[in-house]
Amino acid sequence: MNMDTIYHKRRPDATRNIQEEFNLKNTTVYGGYNLIADFIKAKRLEAILGKCVGIKKADWCTYEFSFILRCLIDGYILGMERTKHFEALEEENLIKEKLGVKKLPDYTTLNKDLKRFKDEGDIEGLKAFGMRLIRSSDVHTSAGSVEFMRGIDKKMGQIVKRYKKLKRRGKVLARFDEGFDSEENYKEAEELGWGYVGKVRCFNPLKLNIFGIKRWRKVGNSSRDIEVASITYKAGRWSKGRRVVIIRWQDDGGTQGSFFDELNYNYAAFVTNLNWAEEDIYGFYNNRGTVENRIKEAKYGFGIDKIPTDEFYANYAALQLKMIAYNLVSLFQAEVMDMGTLRMSIRSIRKMFINIAGKLIKRGRQRILKLAEDYIYKDRHLKMREQLASI
Repeated sequence: MNMDTIYHKRRPDATRNIQEEFNLKNTTVYGGYNLIADFIKAKRLEAILGKCVGIKKADWCTYEFSFILRCLIDGYILGMERTKHFEALEEENLIKEKLGVKKLPDYTTLNKDLKRFKDEGDIEGLKAFGMRLIRSSDVHTSAGSVEFMRGIDKKMGQIVKRYKKLKRRGKVLARFDEGFDSEENYKEAEELGWGYVGKVRCFNPLKLNIFGIKRWRKVGNSSRDIEVASITYKAGRWSKGRRVVIIRWQDDGGTQGSFFDELNYNYAAFVTNLNWAEEDIYGFYNNRGTVENRIKEAKYGFGIDKIPTDEFYANYAALQLKMIAYNLVSLFQAEVMDMGTLRMSIRSIRKMFINIAGKLIKRGRQRILKLAEDYIYKDRHLKMREQLASI
C-alpha cells in the first residue's frame, strides 16, 4: 500500500481560485500606528517642534510647518526612506483620521518644505528638539544620577567582598552617556573612587582645542582606522581640568564627516580619570561596537544613507528628522514596550506591531479601529496600551 496516498492527500500546486474586488473602504495596513501616534501625542511632538524650529509658512498654507515635520517623522517610523515613498501614505485612512486631515501632504510638498532649511541656524532647532525629546523622558536623563550613584556604591559595598580594595585597584568603572555630561557626575565618581569614561559634547571651546592638536596617533581598528590624541581640558562648568581623549576618523568614499571640519573628519570626545591608552578608552565606552550597531540600525531601518534632495541643508534636516524618528522608537520600546535596555530592530517592530491590517468604523460618535481577532500579538498590544495610559 502506498502510504503517501493515505497521509498526503493534497496535490502539489493545488490552490483555490479566489476573486479580488477593490471595494473595501476605510481600511489600513498600519493598524499599529494608532498606538505609535498616541505615544507621539504624549510627547507633544508637534507643539515642541513648533517652538524649537523657527521656520514659518504663510498663514494661508494648507499645512503648518510643524505638521509637515510631524508627517516626515511618522513616515520614517513607518518605513518611508525617501520622500517619493510618502506617495503610498497620502490616502492612508487611519493616518488621515488620526491626524484630523482629509488628505496628507504629497511628497512634492514634503520635498519643497525640506528645502526651507537654508543654514546651520535652521538645523539648530531640530537639534534642540532632539535633545529636549531625550531629556523629557526617563531614558538617558541625568536627573537624580548622583543619588543613584551613591545608592549603587552603598549596595555594592554590602554585597561585594573587598569592594573598597577593588576601588583602590581601579576595578570599579562607570560609563556616562552624553546626557550625563556634568560636573556633578564626574565629581561624585571621583569622590566615590570610581574610574569613569564619559562622552563629551563637542561645543565650540572644545572644538578650538581639538583643532589645536598637532600630533595624532594612528590606531588600527577592526572596522576602520582611527587617530587618537589626549588633551587636558576644562569645560565651563567643570571645577578643574580633566583628561579628554579625542578620536577622529574618515568615512570610506570621501564622504563629508563632521560639519565643522574642512578635512572631512568625524570626531568624538571622552572625559576620563583613567590612564589607559586612548584606543582602550574608546573601546570601553563603545562596549565592543554598540555604536556601530546603532548606526547600522539607523541606516537599514530608517534610511539615513538615502539623500532626498540636491540641497545640503535639506538633506541635513532629513537626517536629523530620521534620527528623531529613531529616538522616538527607542523611547517607545523603553517606556511602552517596557523593554528596559533591550532593543528590537525597527523592522521587527514594524512586522509585529505596526503593519497590522485594520478597518475604521464609527459607532455613534466614537471611532473604532477593528483589528484581527486572531492577531498573534494581541496580548502584547493590549499590555502596551495599558503601559501607554500610565505615561
